[in-house]
Amino acid sequence: GTKLIASMGLLMVALVAVVASVNSSLLQPVAAASLAFDSAADAQLSTQTPNTPNGADIKMTACGTGTPVCSVDNVNEKRGLVKFNVSGVTTRIVSAKLRFYVANKPVPALQIKQTTTTSWQESTATWNNAANLPTTPATYTSPAGSVVGWYEVDVTGAVPGNGTFSFMFMNSTSTATRIATKETTTKPQLVLTTSDQTPLDGMNTYFGTTHVHTGGFNDHGDDTSSPADIFSTAKATGYNFTVLTEHSGSTGPTDGPAFYADAQAQAAAYSEDSKFIGLAGYEYSDNGGDGDTDNGHLTGWGTQEFLSASEPGNDFNAFYNTMLANKNVGRPVFGGFNHPEATGHPASAASFLTPERRDFMVMSETSNKVAYDSTLEAQYYQGFVAELDRGWRVAPTCGLDSHGLFGLQQVESATKKPCRTGVLATSLTKDSLLDAFMQRRMYSTRDMNLHLSYKVNDAWMGSKVGTPTNAAFNIAVSDPDTAAAEDNIKKIEIIGSGGAILASQTFDAHNVTWQPTIPVGANKYIFARVYNGERTEHTAVGAPVWFE
Repeated sequence: GTKLIASMGLLMVALVAVVASVNSSLLQPVAAASLAFDSAADAQLSTQTPNTPNGADIKMTACGTGTPVCSVDNVNEKRGLVKFNVSGVTTRIVSAKLRFYVANKPVPALQIKQTTTTSWQESTATWNNAANLPTTPATYTSPAGSVVGWYEVDVTGAVPGNGTFSFMFMNSTSTATRIATKETTTKPQLVLTTSDQTPLDGMNTYFGTTHVHTGGFNDHGDDTSSPADIFSTAKATGYNFTVLTEHSGSTGPTDGPAFYADAQAQAAAYSEDSKFIGLAGYEYSDNGGDGDTDNGHLTGWGTQEFLSASEPGNDFNAFYNTMLANKNVGRPVFGGFNHPEATGHPASAASFLTPERRDFMVMSETSNKVAYDSTLEAQYYQGFVAELDRGWRVAPTCGLDSHGLFGLQQVESATKKPCRTGVLATSLTKDSLLDAFMQRRMYSTRDMNLHLSYKVNDAWMGSKVGTPTNAAFNIAVSDPDTAAAEDNIKKIEIIGSGGAILASQTFDAHNVTWQPTIPVGANKYIFARVYNGERTEHTAVGAPVWFE
């Protein structure tokens, strides 16, 4: 039996994410749907009865966190716990909203945390055993309001896929905020929106960054963040994967090996299959003036050593030779060109190219940094094409290149267009992700959730396809932000050797496909480039296929 609540408890939600602002509009209840999950359990926690379970109540009250005490019952504090079981998700989650019904007014802003422990039970949860469950660093703040009704909080980063998720509601004011529980008709809901891109032949798209730094272990950080902070923030913010690439050189950690060991340990600790994969490599930062003339930054991953570019004798060849020496350590070894010059990265010069090095150098940045700079983006793209023309087999990536937590926390705005690397993989596991890197199934995008996938002659982007006469493309591009006209796909181009435009097709929709057949001719490679309505320049660049 369900009743409309006269007095409802505040729902305390513990969430893995960065402090997030929320839409303050009052909402209508969401009808039950395949991606709307009612709470599986909820509980009132109160210092008034610290050892008494209150899971069967029709309300959860939140108040009194911090200095003020609750206005009701004169107790110090009340919190609410809620838990959801998510299942049946088969594509990427692009939005997660926690909705709850408040039965009294006014409604202060609530602080919501995601608990890392989800094993608590409604029938046994009390203040003493559940109020201080461990939580993720992020705090989500709900909107304040003046009316009774539905409110929502954007918790997108906290729900990466199927699983059980637990949230704690707190209230730093004395106003007792009463939230309806699952014992009512207005039970809490977790509402998910998934990409309209379905898995293609078993592949899914995962978004992350292949180049990010801590704030505390280089000489130009924005904060004092550690490897643990980087991975926890990336996981909380909704990244599917993050590659930590701290400087290895004069600008990096004073004890490189110790840092590297900790970074790898933290990457493993925060990794969770189907939710988030952390990887720890380094940015070989050869800045010149250290006994050699080489000057440029390279991503390295998989080596046993944290190779310092500032040690005597360590130049680009030292980096390449170390990577080759580590090819049999029991895991893949890969590298990449970071923020190349318009003529290509200095380490991509023809004198450095060998078949063995070509095999493990898998990526080059066509996007870099949080803020969008059309001049720099053009430079990186030109450098990428120059590297391809030189004979390197690299896929395009985005490196945030931020030095601290700010870049990971940045949301898309009119002036900030944080880029992403999209990876096509069978599943979100470390092995599957590494395989996708080595197979070069990647693309860079200045839109945080633009999906790009294609095959050429039935081979995935990033493949070697032999020497056919024609290249038959099957391209799918989509953006789940269907309410944003600027996210419409406007044009797709097919690019060949030298950056030549071989074909072009215009569109004006959020979900498009295109199947052009292109004569191969003298082209050594071919790839797709995508434009949306956000800018006149391209938004996304896909991995080539190579005719060999």
